[in-house]
Amino acid sequence: MTLEATIKSNQSVLVHAITDLPESGPVMVLERTADAYSPGETLRANCSSPPSKPAPILFFIINGNPCGNEGLCERRVVPVSDTLTWSATFLTLQLKPSHFIKGNLNILCKAVINGIYEDQTSIDVKESPVYQVKIGSLRPSSSTTLHSSWLCALALFFSTVMR
Repeated sequence: MTLEATIKSNQSVLVHAITDLPESGPVMVLERTADAYSPGETLRANCSSPPSKPAPILFFIINGNPCGNEGLCERRVVPVSDTLTWSATFLTLQLKPSHFIKGNLNILCKAVINGIYEDQTSIDVKESPVYQVKIGSLRPSSSTTLHSSWLCALALFFSTVMR
């Protein structure tokens, strides 16, 4: 979409600007599927916007907090023609247990062209079910320990008898 704007001052018309807005909203991609992350792992995401003039500023918001507070963000703007530029932002986030609220981590990518365009996309990242199992539930019960001990004794008995 092309947007024409005439900027006036008290004296006269200063600029007649033509802006090419992105044809669609930003697109976010994770390095892996969104249901397989655990605290301690590194999450990598990319958010990009279609070519436009000017390129939108893209930024990540993690559980409502700007990327600078939570992870490392890197922005790139690449010319694709004489007038259009493509914009992308890359997120690297070392996951902590506090990132997952009730097993979810919300990552939002927002695209903004100052005062004339704004769009966003988001992904809910699920905490890996394996990590959610409490350590206490992995301890064997006394009956399991007794059963395991009995099996070990039986195996030892048969290994000595078979020799």
